[in-house]
Amino acid sequence: MSHPREEWLALEATGDLSWWRAALLRRHVAACADCAARVQEYAGLSTELRGLPSPEPPSGLSAQVLAAVSLNQDPAIPRPRLVPAWMALSAVAALALLVVGVGIELRAPIQSPVVVRTQPTAPEVTARPTLETPRAPEPSVRSVVFTDLNQAEAARDRAYLKALATRQPVSVASTLERWTETAEQQQKVQLRLLAGPRAELLRSHALPGRVEIVSLPGAPLEIVSAQTSLSEGRLLDPAVTVRNTGSRPVKDFQIVWTFRDAAGGEYRARIAPARRAVAPGQQVALADTLAFETGRTGPEAEIVGVRVFLRSAEFTDAQVWVPERKALEARGVGQFLPLSQESQRLWAAYRRSGVQALLAELPQK
Repeated sequence: MSHPREEWLALEATGDLSWWRAALLRRHVAACADCAARVQEYAGLSTELRGLPSPEPPSGLSAQVLAAVSLNQDPAIPRPRLVPAWMALSAVAALALLVVGVGIELRAPIQSPVVVRTQPTAPEVTARPTLETPRAPEPSVRSVVFTDLNQAEAARDRAYLKALATRQPVSVASTLERWTETAEQQQKVQLRLLAGPRAELLRSHALPGRVEIVSLPGAPLEIVSAQTSLSEGRLLDPAVTVRNTGSRPVKDFQIVWTFRDAAGGEYRARIAPARRAVAPGQQVALADTLAFETGRTGPEAEIVGVRVFLRSAEFTDAQVWVPERKALEARGVGQFLPLSQESQRLWAAYRRSGVQALLAELPQK
């Protein structure tokens, strides 16, 4: 009998093993006394570590912290690089607890797919050292009605950059550069479609995956629910249900699916055009019988999480709604959209003639 890897047994003891691997491992452990004993050993070790006494902070800690805060408030005084010895010992103990796993919980039985709705949070933006990290400008007021998706997204991005130029002109170039780099990265990591017996085999032991619904303000459609399955790190059969929460009938819309791999990277999975009409108050379900993999090998390439959000909606009068760039940036999903034609043109002007030429395209008002 072949046995699972040792690290799988340790992760199972702390409840950190992925769903599909945990399901396979439990079948093995139920029939293998040796592996069951190893899981219990890891669980006992975790319990013992949890019982270790926590170090007491030394006297005078509050005064030391307040003194450090006072030093950090003065930019002329360099910040101390050393930390007290007890803090270093505490960090080592915490790291040991994290590796082995603290707090063993019984894994709940698998139920329906998990759906999480995001709250507005500021995205993590890494700016170049010579450029200042931009703050999100106020949302622009759209006075022009668009009947083309490309035009609507181009105008939206231009309005965002123009508002940014009035506050932090140097940040416009860094923002455009970040958009370009992320758009290029999206093209390098794409899902590969699976079909035939291999896809059916994956479905035979698939488990519900975690789906996070990203809500965007002003959207005429609400994503009521979203489901998908995961099997051996593959994404299977994404489906959504949307409801028209406005007063205008929608004749078409687009949904964006993203995936997160085990290494922590997140990429666009697919942009799914609905081609379905949704009347005010109506609810429509969309499901795809599709199986995807990242096209890469190794545990880090396995898909562990999924997000979904609304890219656009076209009304029956041919007008188009797109989310504001500020909302996309705040929720960390703007990088999963294709680079708009206007952004490409502005980036080309910057590369050709520098920052001044870029700012000339976005006059401050």
